[in-house]
Amino acid sequence: RKLIATQGGIPALFSAVKTTSDNVNVQSEAFRALHNLCESSPTGKQAIAADLEIIITSFFIHEAVKYIQQITCSILCRLSADGKCRKSMIMLLGTFDALAKIMKSNKK
Repeated sequence: RKLIATQGGIPALFSAVKTTSDNVNVQSEAFRALHNLCESSPTGKQAIAADLEIIITSFFIHEAVKYIQQITCSILCRLSADGKCRKSMIMLLGTFDALAKIMKSNKK
């Protein structure tokens, strides 16, 4: 994980997310990889948080897909454990809208 994070893997994943926004399978796999890389290092987390807007934008494209809801929520949870990432999350307007949609769609 650390090697992927330090050798350009995170920007490559974000590039895949941006260029295949209509393909939910690619989005799901890229989100799963980003989720795993959230544990790589504080620098990896911060690199993901720096492009959080891409995750949030993709979430809203595929918000009806349960896996996208789950993995987005989990990514946000992992990022929130880091103070610098938490600040990025708060500054991005769509973060809390995404969480609200996830909570509303999973009401019992």
